[in-house]
Amino acid sequence: YTTLFRSVAGQTTTLNITMTPVLPSNQPLPTTPQNTPVVLVRGFGQDDNWADDDEQSWKEMRSALEASGFTNVWDCNEPESGIGAGVGHVINGEKGIDYNAGQLKTYIYEKAVKFMMNHDGHYPPQIHIIAHSMGGLFTRGALQNYDHSMFLSSSCALKVGKVIMLATPNCGSPVADYVKKVGLGRALARFFAP
Repeated sequence: YTTLFRSVAGQTTTLNITMTPVLPSNQPLPTTPQNTPVVLVRGFGQDDNWADDDEQSWKEMRSALEASGFTNVWDCNEPESGIGAGVGHVINGEKGIDYNAGQLKTYIYEKAVKFMMNHDGHYPPQIHIIAHSMGGLFTRGALQNYDHSMFLSSSCALKVGKVIMLATPNCGSPVADYVKKVGLGRALARFFAP
C-alpha cells in the first residue's frame, strides 16, 4: 500500500495505490491451493472418447476441490487442446499398468509445461494426485522410480505432495485374477465402464 501526495497550486491530492508484489523470476511460486494442481486418475474401464457423462465421474470431487481453493484440477481423461492428442482418455483401462504409468507421466509433464507457460516460467511448486481403483496402481507405476519428485527435465523436478488412492487394489484382487484366468476382462470392461 503506497500513499502519494501531489501539490499543485496550493491544492494537495492524496492518491492511494495498492501494489501486488511481483515474484522475482528466480523465486518459486508459493505452495498454495491456487498454485497446486490436483491430478484425477481413473482406473479400469474401456477406452472411449470423452462422452457427455464422463465429467460426472469426478463432478463431486472437482466441486469439493474447487470449493477448497484448488483451481487447477487436472482430469487426465478430459480432452484438452495442446495436451496429448487433445482427445482425452490418457488412461486406457484396457491396457496394463506400465503402459498407463507412462501415459500418466507424459500427461503430467505436458500439463506442468502448460502451467509453466501460463505462470511466468514457474512450474507448480507441487502436485497432488487422487486416483480411483486401478488408477492408484497406474500412479504407483508412474512414481516408482522417483523420490517424491517426477523429473520433468534435467533442470526441473516436480514435487508430488499427496497421493490419495480410492479403492485401489494394492494387494491384488481375487476377482481380477479370476476374470483374467477365464478371459472376461475386455467384456467386463465394456460392461462396467463409467
